[in-house]
Amino acid sequence: GLTLIICVATYLRYTLASMLAGKEPTAEVVSSISRMNAELVSALGADYPSEAQALLDTAAELIPATFLMFTLLYAEFMALCTVLFGRMWYRAFHKEPTPMARFSAWKLPKSIIWGTVIIASGCVLAFILKLRVAEPLAWTMGLAVISMFAVQGMAYLWFIYEKTRVPSTMRTLTCVFVLLLMP
Repeated sequence: GLTLIICVATYLRYTLASMLAGKEPTAEVVSSISRMNAELVSALGADYPSEAQALLDTAAELIPATFLMFTLLYAEFMALCTVLFGRMWYRAFHKEPTPMARFSAWKLPKSIIWGTVIIASGCVLAFILKLRVAEPLAWTMGLAVISMFAVQGMAYLWFIYEKTRVPSTMRTLTCVFVLLLMP
């Protein structure tokens, strides 16, 4: 819930003005990067490296395709920071938070699984209708979903290892290898 609120608020913060003006959602962000690039060129003149200019030009080209994904990553990071801050707060005041279930007992709520099916259907529909938002939406959804299902898969492995009494060292090594080999 918190991630969704942060994601929507951040996305609207940077895209609402462009959308209300009838432009691409990321038009203002792209134009601000282009302005920054032009200001740097005029300020530094000959000292401005061409590689830096090429990098900013490439960033401006990639923003429409990656903005939604980076907004989601930012929102997930901020939600994680909020949880960590809450834990620190509990420790500072010597309070005990409600206990969490063991990792091996963790699973995704059914609402997330059904939400994933609905959003995936929306992505397929966006591709069929050839909407410009289809590719960024698919990448963003894939990134968000793969991280959640990867954690659920790790919990399932942990559950199997607990039931078969595999040593914890082997469990940890398996989890590390799975995380390293994930694309």
